[in-house]
Amino acid sequence: MHIVQKILLAGLLALTVYAFWPRDNDQVPAIEQWQMAVERSGSTRFMGVVLGEATFADVQLRFDEPGEVAVFARKDSAEEPQLEVFFDDLPDDGRMILNLDAGPEMVEKIIRAGYRPVILPDGTVRFGVPPEFVGEVRRLKVNGITFLPPVRLDRKSFEAVYGKAAANVSTGDGNLHLLYPELGLDFIRSEEGVDILQLVPLSEYEKLVAPLKKALLDHELNSQQPEQQQP
Repeated sequence: MHIVQKILLAGLLALTVYAFWPRDNDQVPAIEQWQMAVERSGSTRFMGVVLGEATFADVQLRFDEPGEVAVFARKDSAEEPQLEVFFDDLPDDGRMILNLDAGPEMVEKIIRAGYRPVILPDGTVRFGVPPEFVGEVRRLKVNGITFLPPVRLDRKSFEAVYGKAAANVSTGDGNLHLLYPELGLDFIRSEEGVDILQLVPLSEYEKLVAPLKKALLDHELNSQQPEQQQP
């Protein structure tokens, strides 16, 4: 699966996770603690994790948490299975999903092993990673991050640190996408009060936001069409 498809699917999973996540923290987090920046190499760094450089093992060491790694495969779907890691006990009470740079051979090997499969309500099958594959999986690099802050973010505070978004795109599902191409960031704010930060390598950013830009262009074109008069 292409990295952009993985990130978009991770965002959907994040929304599902958030729906069952009790919010007992009403404090506004310090935006600066997430430390989003672009390295001299051109790679995006988020909370100390550098996309395309950090491995799964590096992230485990940084957060002192093992993370829950699994392959998600949707039955009767053209979507390719994806290997993800879920961290639900970060120091700031946020939650994070990592997309790992796993080739199709590795993903297929995990599926064939059939380790602890679980069928989710939407039909997606979750396959655990067998112990004998863990060492290899820990060496895989992180090529995408989806982060769920512990509380609703204050937009003004966010903009005070990272500036205003290059573009704001509202979609038909009620989400507002604040686009930061210089960071490889799509900051999603939903009607339900869910905030999601999705980060991809800068080289993949245009592919990530292309569907949003197309939807915006289609909306503008439709709004410019003259209404047909009834005979």
